[in-house]
Amino acid sequence: MNSVFLIPITLLVLVVRYGNSADRPPKIFPTSKEDCICDPTDNPCRCEFKVEHLLTMIYNDSGKIWLVEPCNGYLCLRGKENQGRQLTEQEQARVITADGNVSRLVIGINGKFPGPRIDAFENQELEITVVNLLHTETITIHFHGLHQVGRPWMDGVPYITQCPILPGQTFVYRIKADPIGTSFYRAEIADQHSMGLYGPIIVRRFEMQQQYSAEIIVTLQDWNHVMDAETAYQRMVSQQFDLGTGEPIGTTMSVDTANFSRFEFQSGLVNGKGRYWMNFNENNGSPLEKFVVKKAEMIRFRIIGAMTQYSMRVYIENETVTLRGSDCYNLGALSVQSIIVHPGERYDFTFSFYNPQQKQYLLIAETIETRESHGGYHAAEAILEIGDYTGTVNPNPPNNKVICSKDNCTIFNCPFGFSGTKEEPCFNFNDVNNTEPGFHPELVENVDEEYFFNFGFPGPRSDAPGSVNGREFVFPVSPLLTQPDKLKTRCTDMDCMESICKYGLISLYKYYT
Repeated sequence: MNSVFLIPITLLVLVVRYGNSADRPPKIFPTSKEDCICDPTDNPCRCEFKVEHLLTMIYNDSGKIWLVEPCNGYLCLRGKENQGRQLTEQEQARVITADGNVSRLVIGINGKFPGPRIDAFENQELEITVVNLLHTETITIHFHGLHQVGRPWMDGVPYITQCPILPGQTFVYRIKADPIGTSFYRAEIADQHSMGLYGPIIVRRFEMQQQYSAEIIVTLQDWNHVMDAETAYQRMVSQQFDLGTGEPIGTTMSVDTANFSRFEFQSGLVNGKGRYWMNFNENNGSPLEKFVVKKAEMIRFRIIGAMTQYSMRVYIENETVTLRGSDCYNLGALSVQSIIVHPGERYDFTFSFYNPQQKQYLLIAETIETRESHGGYHAAEAILEIGDYTGTVNPNPPNNKVICSKDNCTIFNCPFGFSGTKEEPCFNFNDVNNTEPGFHPELVENVDEEYFFNFGFPGPRSDAPGSVNGREFVFPVSPLLTQPDKLKTRCTDMDCMESICKYGLISLYKYYT
């Protein structure tokens, strides 16, 4: 299970005129003034995203700094003065919480964690001005899901397509909003994405569809509240220890016996918020992301897998959802109880509370680790509150932790088609149709050339180093795309006969160009 992810950025967007109507539903959650929302007639639409370090669990009241703590679904002040005072909703919105366990360093954009939403229209030009306000770290940004046809130098891969952006520097990305659908931007350096350098990108059609009255954007993140980006990398390539006992922390596994890495899952976040489960039955009461919807309101959920390592099984407790799209492709409607989202994947599904039985429901994304392999409860959660339904509001709602309690226990996208039980059948992409306009299945059958890539971990520990066709990746000293003549390392097939060959990038570059 490999990592992916994200990065901060400053952004401008160029738009093409197509008419006055646009496919943007009247109600979108969440929204903020920092979001980059493009008007269909703007040409270009400009924004600036400033990348900076921030601290969680800190409340700034006109220069007076307070440390806060979770208190049963809310935040309360700490310290002798006003200790225990509960923050208002407006005050709470100014605090970055993560899982509320400790005050730790994160990376934000324009003061937000994770970053603001980019909301553009098909084929609009995006000019993304990235301002690096980090003190010592370089950054680049990759636009995951967007095509960079004719602009590979804007793909954000450090030392492959561009030089990293140094502290204090500004860089302008110029890309096209294509294809239509749910994508995201993320960090491409080290494990900066694990500290929050990511954000949603929504590319819309110009024609008003009138299918959904509301839209909920969910970015999922696995969270470790004691690791920064460099520590996470070192733990993954070496070992992570329990600081209390001094014993190594073992890896966990999924039902198909695949092992996860040494990036230990401690909490799950939805849009940067979550609660820390100390054990299977107790959590710290940190506030969750909350969406207030209405009965019979048709909602489009856009699920973004911004995780570093852990795949998650997404569902609404006791309900069935309708899968509508994956990775910017429309799919024929398919009713399922849950969808497994791997890092980097995006899924759209629709749902409506036509006949609610309670005031609140939980949107849950539980890791596909077996509970037996970690002995706890590993999940990201958010509250779906039905505003026009009478009932009690609980800011720290209980979770029965039963994944499937109805007849429909179907899962979409199980690893290797295996759910772990006979009672939960799996669907995969062979069971759905691509309904994307302009899709030509006959083109898929016309293959000109075929390449084989063997991804493996043939080292003595069986989980490192990683390799492709026996070659371990090592960063070149200059961008490969624009300065291939600057590469000094060479690697031939003969060099790799007995062991993993480093600097394999050069060999692959020479072979495929």
